[in-house]
Amino acid sequence: PTLLAGSLYAERLPIGDPQVIRSAPREALERFYRDWYRPDLSAVVAVGDFDADQVERMVRRRFSRLENPPAPRPRPEPAVPGHRETLVSVALDPELTGTTIGLYAKREARRPETVGDYRSVLAERLFFHLMDARLDEESRRPEAPFLYAAVGASRLARPARMYYAAAAVDRGGAGEGFAALVRELQRVRVHGFTPTEMERARAELLRGAEQSW
Repeated sequence: PTLLAGSLYAERLPIGDPQVIRSAPREALERFYRDWYRPDLSAVVAVGDFDADQVERMVRRRFSRLENPPAPRPRPEPAVPGHRETLVSVALDPELTGTTIGLYAKREARRPETVGDYRSVLAERLFFHLMDARLDEESRRPEAPFLYAAVGASRLARPARMYYAAAAVDRGGAGEGFAALVRELQRVRVHGFTPTEMERARAELLRGAEQSW
């Protein structure tokens, strides 16, 4: 309700509306199945120690005859509106074993399509890497305001990319930890990173790419 305020995502659980599920007639369930259980919205995942060619043949034999409906129902993509005010949410649960805090910023999600877009993706990864290194160093101080902290981004909903800075803090340390998190972000915003930090992060990203390859 807070992260996706004002959107349909904030009003629906992933499982759907329980009242609709309890009272839906057979025709509605069949229509739902026809509309959404179709090849272009499906994936086949095979996991195990097997002969890849044999499994591929089996997948093709079992699934290749499936066809999309001639006029597939368009998949809805509810908008996630922005907001000028800062929204705050506090969640409590007696079973939680620790306290975490987070700062989130919503942006419109865009699929990278050009070399320039890919450059922006790399710059973003570089920033996350640099910022995480700063936060890790801060957390190692004896009087550190948080136990650990990290920054990143996620697709919480299809139209929205959620940037976050989060930290785990000691009990009663939420205020101090949050202030420290914002302070570190502001420090980078004003002063940036040192050439040494940049070179080290760049080398680590390249090494990670080589290892993945």
